Amino acid sequence: MNVNKIVYIDERAKRFLHSLDRRVIVQFHTLFDLLKVRGKLQHPDSKKVTKNLFEIRIRMDNQYRGFYAYIKRKQIIILHIFIKKTQKTPRKEILTAIKRLKQNEKNKL
Repeated sequence: MNVNKIVYIDERAKRFLHSLDRRVIVQFHTLFDLLKVRGKLQHPDSKKVTKNLFEIRIRMDNQYRGFYAYIKRKQIIILHIFIKKTQKTPRKEILTAIKRLKQNEKNKL
């Protein structure tokens, strides 16, 4: 079955992503490509955070996280990327992703 989703990256998330080490960027883009083709990611690469928000998980020298959401049927948006420094995902990071999701929905992605 060919799902072929369209994956958008929020400009703020894209800027932060491109400030990271090239190996990390490649890992994220590999997972974005899987999202495009499969339409979803499985554990340990992803985890559901809220009803509409999912987490991309990358572990290398640090732990990197990204939040994404599904918009309409064919679209996925990468909302926020950050370096995880604590055991639990900080609420501030989740709220940033939720705020960006609302902004993108308002702008009718």
